[in-house]
Amino acid sequence: MRSGYASVLCLAVALLPTAVMRLAEAEEARPAPRIATINIAKVFANYKKTQDLDRDLRATRDQKQQVADDKRNEIARLRESIALLEIGTEDRKKKEEDLQRKQVEFQTFQKVTADSLVSMRKEATEKLYAEIIKAITEYGRGEKLDLIVKVDDTPLTSESIDELLFKINQRQIVYFSPQMDITDAVLNRLNKGYSKEVIEK
Repeated sequence: MRSGYASVLCLAVALLPTAVMRLAEAEEARPAPRIATINIAKVFANYKKTQDLDRDLRATRDQKQQVADDKRNEIARLRESIALLEIGTEDRKKKEEDLQRKQVEFQTFQKVTADSLVSMRKEATEKLYAEIIKAITEYGRGEKLDLIVKVDDTPLTSESIDELLFKINQRQIVYFSPQMDITDAVLNRLNKGYSKEVIEK
């Protein structure tokens, strides 16, 4: 029985160098993972579609602000006209009721407008982010990358120590080679695609 164990042990010891060598060869044959970095904040900021959407949202906001200013001025004029009327008169009562109604309408308009602008911004950001992630994924597959890591170059300048510590804790990557960065390549791809989309419209 012992001789059987000894034979198996001798065989295992004899095969060990071959197994180690094959394992080493397999490790050498496996290609190193290909990793890249991307600054999504920079892509967002410099994507032409983002800039056009920002411009459209600003125009909508300015248009709504003009309507709000007109309503505010109308309320101010109504207040002035009420001040000239004698207290307790039927005409003053009617104008005070009208003022109350206009104030409620104005407050409702402001709330609905603010909610609408936030909703539009949220929806636009969601769509843009989905487009950017799709472009990054397609680029990664095309370049046979194994991993793409988000990097952040937000300046650490802060108004408080809490804000500074928050920014430091948010930064996951402290150094990467510029050769790993695919930000401009993805941004160029997005902008070319968007320019083509605009021309075709």
